[in-house]
Amino acid sequence: MEEPKSSDSPQNESTPTNVNSGAGPNPDPETPSESPSQASAATPLQNSSPVQEPTPTQSASVPESSVPAKKKFAFSMPVIPTWVAVTIVAVLILGALAYRYKAIFIAATVNGSPISRLSVLAQAEKEAGARVLDFMITKKLIADEAKKKNITIAQGEIDGEIKKIEDQLSKEGGTMKDFYKEQGISEHQLRSDIELQKQLEKLMADKLTVTDEEIEAYIKAKNMTLTKDQDVAVEKAKIKDLLRRQKFSTEAQTYVTNLRSQAKINLWVTY
Repeated sequence: MEEPKSSDSPQNESTPTNVNSGAGPNPDPETPSESPSQASAATPLQNSSPVQEPTPTQSASVPESSVPAKKKFAFSMPVIPTWVAVTIVAVLILGALAYRYKAIFIAATVNGSPISRLSVLAQAEKEAGARVLDFMITKKLIADEAKKKNITIAQGEIDGEIKKIEDQLSKEGGTMKDFYKEQGISEHQLRSDIELQKQLEKLMADKLTVTDEEIEAYIKAKNMTLTKDQDVAVEKAKIKDLLRRQKFSTEAQTYVTNLRSQAKINLWVTY
């Protein structure tokens, strides 16, 4: 009678194969052991332990001694002192202003060479400085005296004198523009001169009075004969104005001389 096969028989036992090491007794006696050449042809998973890929942290943990240090090139802007920056800006601004308003500094150029306004003023001062200074002193004395005596000149009075000049020029075929050019003055200067003359006339009013006797004496001295066709009143008004201007020329110099003698004038520049 055949005995039943035991479940513990080595032939039916399934023993797991150690694929990681490839060593130890062969569980299956009928299966020959692998030769060294066959073992070498095994897959990497059979020959070695599983290789884990390095994580970013592991790959960065390389010894610093094995990696050459990189040279760092640091670039820094030079620091300019504040006073240097301010000086540069000031020079640039002054240069731009000098170019824009060069007429303030330069009067003319000759073949590229400049003639400064300062040199022109120095020459003019040398040639006419004494006369101009004397006139300015006189003008100041008259203005101060008029202020002391509460004498003012209205713009209407100045306009009236300019109108007389304009009318006279118109009769002669001239214009005020031609007058300013011929006299070498501006309207502002003309108005200033008229104001000065009006101040002086009012200061010397008692010395500029013209009487009828003086008018008749003038007509007789000039052998003038006023006919009926002439407007006697108009002619006598012209004579009166003429005599008044003559007195003004004579008395004005005396009056100004008296003002200068009474004033305290210090000359710091001698021409």
